[in-house]
Amino acid sequence: MISHILNWQNIHLNGDLWLQHHRIRYQSFVGRQNWDVPHHDGLEWDQYDNPRASYILISQQGRCLACCRLISSVHPYMIEEVFPDFLPYAPPKKPKVWEASRIAVDNSLAADIRNRALCQLIIAIQQFGLENGIEKYLGLMPVAIFNRVLVRNGVCLKIHQGKAGLIDGKKTATADILVDPRTVDYLQSHLVA
Repeated sequence: MISHILNWQNIHLNGDLWLQHHRIRYQSFVGRQNWDVPHHDGLEWDQYDNPRASYILISQQGRCLACCRLISSVHPYMIEEVFPDFLPYAPPKKPKVWEASRIAVDNSLAADIRNRALCQLIIAIQQFGLENGIEKYLGLMPVAIFNRVLVRNGVCLKIHQGKAGLIDGKKTATADILVDPRTVDYLQSHLVA
């Protein structure tokens, strides 16, 4: 599996993967979770898909398997503008805090490949943070998914349970997701095992 860092400077070099990542997001957020977000012709996007965003994509043999969008909190970001009440503090505007959103894995993959792609995605997100001086990511998702996807895979995070609320009937919260080299070490050793 290969990890890619895409931004608006290099999307043209990875056009097919870029398109596939929007299809995975449609599959996950519109098709499976029935979110009311912009979409057309099997592609999902929103107003935060703009030149300020960076993307981590995981591919294998030219196929996008998993994706995530990253935006520095110094720019407008989703939690700040749409879900600020889910934070126990004022939405940060700091270069060392970024938002991680639109995390998705192709659901049509076999379970073992899905899990491997997810682990590779977490590693790549953590490495991006380490290489760019990021201390933490802010995330928003159902609490059960935080536990099943991140906590289970050794990610250090603090879920803001006191500010949790219901979104689409699911207990949802924000979390501070720490950038920590130990997470990378743990997952790399886990993938080898």
